[in-house]
Amino acid sequence: TQTFDSKNAGARTLTPTGYTVIDGNAGGNYMVTTQTAAGTITPAALVIGATSDTKVYDATTSSGISPTVVSGLKGTDSVTSLTQTFDSKNAGARTLTPTGYTVIDGNAGANYSVTTQTAAGTITQAALVIGAAADTKVYDATTTSTAAATVVSGLKGSDNVTSLTQAFDSKTAGTRTLTPSGYSINDGNSGANYSVTTQTAAGTITPAALVIGAASDIKVYDATTSSSAAPSVVSGLKGNDTVTSLTQAFDSKNAGARTLTPNGYVVNDGNSGANYSVTTQVAAGVITPAPLSVVADDKTRAQAQPDPPLTASFRGFVAGETPLVLSGVLDLSTTATAISAPGTYPIVPSGLSASNYTITFSNGVFSIIGPSFTPAMFGSELAQRDLRLTAPIGTRSDCFRPSLEATASRSWIERPFGTPAECTQNRFAREPR
Repeated sequence: TQTFDSKNAGARTLTPTGYTVIDGNAGGNYMVTTQTAAGTITPAALVIGATSDTKVYDATTSSGISPTVVSGLKGTDSVTSLTQTFDSKNAGARTLTPTGYTVIDGNAGANYSVTTQTAAGTITQAALVIGAAADTKVYDATTTSTAAATVVSGLKGSDNVTSLTQAFDSKTAGTRTLTPSGYSINDGNSGANYSVTTQTAAGTITPAALVIGAASDIKVYDATTSSSAAPSVVSGLKGNDTVTSLTQAFDSKNAGARTLTPNGYVVNDGNSGANYSVTTQVAAGVITPAPLSVVADDKTRAQAQPDPPLTASFRGFVAGETPLVLSGVLDLSTTATAISAPGTYPIVPSGLSASNYTITFSNGVFSIIGPSFTPAMFGSELAQRDLRLTAPIGTRSDCFRPSLEATASRSWIERPFGTPAECTQNRFAREPR
């Protein structure tokens, strides 16, 4: 027999180590020498196989399971420190490969030619929690929040989350809920290594300040406070919101320097105007008095008759108003008297005033009508005569209705009847020619 000089693989030396000389003398007849020979021990095949494993993403390729020796160990040799890794740290279906082992063979493992076998593995997504941050803002017609969401838990290794944003659940003012709405997970796998859940936070959107300003206006008194001008939005509208049906009113219907205040508007913001806290600005206005004419009515009477009642007409009252809104007492006067001669006399109105009206007084005409003389008025005898009619100086021949009486000299005296004595002093002498 012969043996290798070592059990270890490699180039070896073979030496005869056992023989029996059959010489009938138990080998004593020979002096034996041995010669060595070259030999080789090749490494034995050793198979190490990975073990299936499933883990949650942890940003590493490590596996908590050890591979095993499938075949090939010799004698008392052993393999220790067995480890395996995933082919990638990323979540998904993975392959496990033995990556670490120590062959205890007295030859630093050189006695074996090791091959490995892979195994299927899985890395599941890690749970990542992103939480919104509380925020309060003034209404701006958007759901954006200037505060940033934060990572609550779950990031692995050197992974990070950037571009964190959050949004209100509605753009309208009031108590709101904030939810993370944007984030970028930097994990080398487009965020696929994480299963993300979000946490909400309480938020508030307060009404925005909206200023509506009245417009200056001048109008003629019309017994109302309405203004034909429209107020305007001074500041504060957000987004596509609008304000319509804008109206304003004077602080009083009465004429004078007035103040205009917005009194009607509709805020179109999708929230019945609740997204705004509205303040109004006043403007200066003027209501000028309305023109009002007081016209004395024309009157007529016959000479020596009682005066008719003097009256006046009003032109220009607004909104159904009557002379009851005027101050003072209407006075209608005329220069005509009970003994005035026939003719026309002014009727002068006065005595009224009003702050809401500019009153124009217009005179009326008082007409006194006298008689018209014809020869027929004196009978048929006189009608056939030439009569000379002499009128008193300063009088008009048509202002009397005469009565006739004969005198001893056959002249005819005209006497007004039913008139004061002043009139009876006026006589008209008729004498035949």
